Amino acid sequence: MVNKKKYCNRRISPAQASTQNPAERETQIRKEFQSLKKFYDKMNVQHSQFSILSFGMSSDYNIAVEEGSTMVRIGSAIFGERDYSI
Repeated sequence: MVNKKKYCNRRISPAQASTQNPAERETQIRKEFQSLKKFYDKMNVQHSQFSILSFGMSSDYNIAVEEGSTMVRIGSAIFGERDYSI
């Protein structure tokens, strides 16, 4: 059985993220992605039908791929930022 609490206990608020310098932010993102990959690997032992590991977005897709993501979401990089004023 996988201990979800071990993998789901890290939280960072938007305020904390906005005050981090880029190196700290990259380190935090990398740790989160590594944690997700570790969880995926453990789950895949029990449920080998998993074939996609999706994490990462336009702003951090390169780190996501380095850390094992097989699918990233890059809509903003393709289509630009969303316009929420409409």
